[in-house]
Amino acid sequence: MWWLFHSARGDLIHEIKALHDQYGDIVRIAPDQLSYVSPDAIKDIYERRAGQPENVKDPKMSSVRGSQDVRAINSATATKHAYLRKLLSPIFSIGAIKNFEPILLAEADRFIRNLEDTCAVDNGCIDLSFWFNMATFSQMGRVVFDESFEFMDTAALHWWIDSLPRFVKVLSMTRLLNNIPLLHYISPEIFMPASLKNGFQFHIQRTKTMVQKQKSVLVVGNSLMSLFLRGLDEKKLTEPEVIINAEFFVIAGSETTATHLSGTLYLLLANPATWQKLRDEVRSVFDSTDEINLTSVSKLKYMLAVQNESLRIYPPATDSPVRLTPPKGAMINGLFVPGNMKVGVNPYAAQRCSRNFSDTDCFIPERWTGEAKYSLDRREAFVPFSYGPRNCIGRKYVT
Repeated sequence: MWWLFHSARGDLIHEIKALHDQYGDIVRIAPDQLSYVSPDAIKDIYERRAGQPENVKDPKMSSVRGSQDVRAINSATATKHAYLRKLLSPIFSIGAIKNFEPILLAEADRFIRNLEDTCAVDNGCIDLSFWFNMATFSQMGRVVFDESFEFMDTAALHWWIDSLPRFVKVLSMTRLLNNIPLLHYISPEIFMPASLKNGFQFHIQRTKTMVQKQKSVLVVGNSLMSLFLRGLDEKKLTEPEVIINAEFFVIAGSETTATHLSGTLYLLLANPATWQKLRDEVRSVFDSTDEINLTSVSKLKYMLAVQNESLRIYPPATDSPVRLTPPKGAMINGLFVPGNMKVGVNPYAAQRCSRNFSDTDCFIPERWTGEAKYSLDRREAFVPFSYGPRNCIGRKYVT
């Protein structure tokens, strides 16, 4: 009940961190679930080791369609996950990201123009969190569907963003209900308000329409959808799987990035000296915006440190990636754990643990630039994109 209560309340990550601060590297957060924060546990839980059974995904933590076997890449079976990683890996390579550079730069230019125009008419006041979401969703429209969502110039909410809160609430409620005994076998829709159900179905139906549109024009080229449709043609994917994966990648590539940008901006504004140091670096490296591209930004060592430190303090994905131990149990963090136990590392708790990082609640990018004071930080506990073969396939787009 403790896990269910705090999950529903929305403060689970803070409560888990508080437990680890008080009791150490291993805490029980449910009768059948253990939480860890140590780097050794990260490897034990998420790595695949020769001759040892895998700690598999817990279906109760990742099911989004009741009993239907339709899952996105983040919750797919091991076989389907391996197929999807192989199918999609070309578009997440460094070379493919380079091919997207003109699109990403054009979207960035449009983002800046919209900020300037909005500031001019709103007395300099602007909701940057809103515009970050607009920009990242627009970019992911190009990456997933090879078409713009065309709402950056209107500042009007696209249906993706407008219906997203209801869509995510349905996913969260489904996960909660799946972990209540007996209710796992009952459709979660029975317990949901009509507004949530309708919003969820609207989101799915509109995505289905976009997928069918892509099928009708025989889309080819450099987009995720072209690869999904190849899987459909090869009969390795079903249409519902294409739809749920399209939904997943648009949301995963936009909402998390916008959250990261909002958190980074907050931290910079709350730390003026760090903000000034970052500005000085950017202006010392570039003479004009025309010089800024995906290659040249790698010269900004302090900017990369700011990004890492922001990801450490405010990881956009705060859920613990839960795994199930094999039926015969597993050794985790030097101790035996019985079979069919839920185990996981919460990134927020691990990355803010004082046993892993000095000055853990302070925003200090210098810990990533080689400052001696932070040489003993346990950077292996830095896991904002998860770890192992199921880590975030799109992490290179962020870093």
